[in-house]
Order: sequence, then structure tokens, then C-alpha cells
Amino acid sequence: MRDKLTISSKIISAEAEKLGLNLSSEQIDQLTEFCSILTRFNQHTNLVANCEADVLLRDHVLDSLSLSGLIKPGRKDVSTSLIDIGSGGGFPGLVLAIAQPTMAVALVEATGKKARFLSEAITILSLDQRVQVFNQRAELMAHNAAYRRRFDYATCRAVGTLATVLELTLPFLKTGGVALIQRSAAQAQMEEKPALKEVKRLKAELIGIVYPDEKVLTKARAILQFQQKNPVPNIYPRPWPKPKEAPLF
Repeated sequence: MRDKLTISSKIISAEAEKLGLNLSSEQIDQLTEFCSILTRFNQHTNLVANCEADVLLRDHVLDSLSLSGLIKPGRKDVSTSLIDIGSGGGFPGLVLAIAQPTMAVALVEATGKKARFLSEAITILSLDQRVQVFNQRAELMAHNAAYRRRFDYATCRAVGTLATVLELTLPFLKTGGVALIQRSAAQAQMEEKPALKEVKRLKAELIGIVYPDEKVLTKARAILQFQQKNPVPNIYPRPWPKPKEAPLF
């Protein structure tokens, strides 16, 4: 596994450049170490279905890195903030924390064993000064004034339909904040039209769709960008499982 991870570090550097990212040697080392930590934990904690090096890098690490170019660093005196809902194995939130070395990141994970993995990983990677893990449900945390409307960016991967994801993420955004939502290219084509209309009830707007380099990710992916125009009405998000069982669109 050590040899595979050494090769993987070279792949990360080369493929990240194709995504427009110039990662430092320290960032490459952190991503390589993260893969190693996740592989060890995955032997007893189900974080990803397939932990082979190439799959881990392509389907998870590089897929997460594809978001990084859409994040604008904050001013010197104010760090950019991001919240990742349903972080699971750290995708995309923990990977983005490595790629954006000045960004404050909140990782929200409801499953205790996954939250413990995230906590241990950020300690080993020396990220605990600016990355926090919250072992909570997002639909409850979003009604806490300490976190509602507090973040510049929000991400959420593999949690549910676009409507469910938006209901869980948008309440955390400041006015002007952006949710970066990853979907397959086919999903994006199907969901774009209803999202343009129905997301207005959450006081947000679809401002763009980015299609990452398919040759790098080896699959057709899309990133939908939703900007928060005004505060989300206080009734959202609804108690679970309403967002999943009765999606807004």
C-alpha cells in the first residue's frame, strides 16, 4: 500500500494541475497521508465502498478537488468559511480544507463513528486549528443561531436529491454565500429547470453550472452554483425526514 500511495501522490499533483490547481508539496503530502488514514479506518469503519488507491483518488479526492477553483480566498484579515454537510469520509470538505490552507471548515456528520474518524484525521493532519467536526444532524444545527447564515460556502455530496441537499445547505449561508452542489452531468440536466424555479422559495438563485474536466475525473460531472440572495425562511430546513420524503421539487 505504501508504494501505491507514493504513486498516488504523483497522480494527485499531475491531475490537480489539469484541474487548474497548483498544490504545494505540503498539501500533496497531506492528501497522501489522508488517503493512508482513510484506508486504515476503512478496514473497520465503512467510509467508502472501494478503497483501492486509484478509485479513492479519482472518485473521491480529485472529485473533491474539482470544487476548489470555485472558492475565492477571503481577505487577509477575514478567512473564508465553508460548511460540508454529511462529510462521511471527508469528501469534499476535508479535501477542500487541505486545498484551501486559510479556509475555516465545518464538517457536519451525524454518524458517530464517521465523525470520530474525521476528528482523528484532522488531528493527525494538523488541521484542528481551522477545521471542526460536528457530530450533529444538519437539519437541527441549521436552526442554531451560532451556525445559521454564517458561512461563505456550503457543500454536500451523496445525501439525496437536489431539493433535499439545497434545503439542508442553504440555511447555513450568508447573504451572497454560494452552495457548490456536485451532481452527475445527467442529473444536472434533469434538475436544472425545476431548480431555477423552485429554489426561489429558499431565497436563492442558480448562478451557474460548471462541468469539470471529464478526462481527469473519468466521468461526466457537474457543479451547480447556488447563491443566497436573502435569508432562508425560518421554517427551513424542516424536521427530518421531511426534506427527503417530501422534497420541495
